[in-house]
Amino acid sequence: MEHKRKRYITDKVYQWRLALRIISICSVYLLLNLVLFNYLSYRKIEFLRWKMNLPFETTGEIVEPYLISSTAITMSLAVATLVIYIIFILNKTSGPVYRLKADMEKAADGDLSTNIYLRSGDDFKETAKDCNNMVLSLRGRFARIKEGFSSAEKSLEKIEYVKDRPEIAAKECKALADTIEALKKEISSVKVENAAG
Repeated sequence: MEHKRKRYITDKVYQWRLALRIISICSVYLLLNLVLFNYLSYRKIEFLRWKMNLPFETTGEIVEPYLISSTAITMSLAVATLVIYIIFILNKTSGPVYRLKADMEKAADGDLSTNIYLRSGDDFKETAKDCNNMVLSLRGRFARIKEGFSSAEKSLEKIEYVKDRPEIAAKECKALADTIEALKKEISSVKVENAAG
């Protein structure tokens, strides 16, 4: 079975950029945790080196409180930074998604003059381009159908005008039949089967 490549609303560059930013934030706070832990435990060990009688049996008793406190501090800072970053990403993506949705609703309501414009720093440009291409294709299709109906109306008017001249009327009837056939092909090329499913 052939697996088709899926297209998502966001492109791979956007997804990788988002993942790398989150990894970077976590890495910075992991490094901060290490530095803070080393600093706190080194100070305590230096202090204890100068004492004659150590009140601790193991190194773990010396290091454990500083490991816990440094981890708690950096984890709190990391979570706060990630929450702020997620809020920033949601705000940054909600604008383009809202514009995409609003413009596509206009197109769905029949306004095919609409174009989706995103700001230079916005994401989803590839999706906006695909939506604009779809609207452009629909615009062209409806223009051809409209032109066909206009041509059919003109042919009917001519037939009415030249009904006493059979040779010209026959020619106009042939032109009308050709126009109707072209319209049928244009309309039948639109696939609507299984639209509900």
